[in-house]
Amino acid sequence: MVPKLLVLALEFHQAPLRFGHLTDPSKGLPDSFSTLLSEAGAALAPGNIQQTAAVLGAQPDELREAFLFFVRQTLLSPQAAHYRVLGLQRQCTAEAVKRHHSLLVRMFHPDRMPGDEERSIALTARINAAYQTLRDPQARRRYDSSLPRMSVSGRARGEEREFFRPRDPVKPLFAGARRLPSLPFRGRSAWL
Repeated sequence: MVPKLLVLALEFHQAPLRFGHLTDPSKGLPDSFSTLLSEAGAALAPGNIQQTAAVLGAQPDELREAFLFFVRQTLLSPQAAHYRVLGLQRQCTAEAVKRHHSLLVRMFHPDRMPGDEERSIALTARINAAYQTLRDPQARRRYDSSLPRMSVSGRARGEEREFFRPRDPVKPLFAGARRLPSLPFRGRSAWL
């Protein structure tokens, strides 16, 4: 079975504006996000990525890039809280903090992103900062006290379903816009 987070990552990569709610760090992640992230990481492991990509009708590099784009946009925004950076809920265990840190650092380590070293260093630093705070019980308590109070009643039923659902389709900039007819190319362009 293909993890649905990878399906979402491919859709998000193709049309990120349809999923703008995913990039809002003030919106919570579904309670199941930790499990979904772990499943996606396992499906992208070197021994599994070929089969996963084939089932999704994608190339392995395309699938990996879509997932990295998804994680960068949804978890690693500069305004995101440490819990979101690691893809976790506030009530997560210390073991989950360690596991997610390891998974995300492996994804964004500079050795794995040779053409994008500067960005990967910055992302890895964000992941490490979140880990350093959340792994230490005292630092975590201080950090938690600085965050707004969690609202238990604020959680809506079906939040996972809403997380995966695209919003309104992207509308044209101009309501009356229509497609212009294509013009045949005749000789050299006047712009050259």
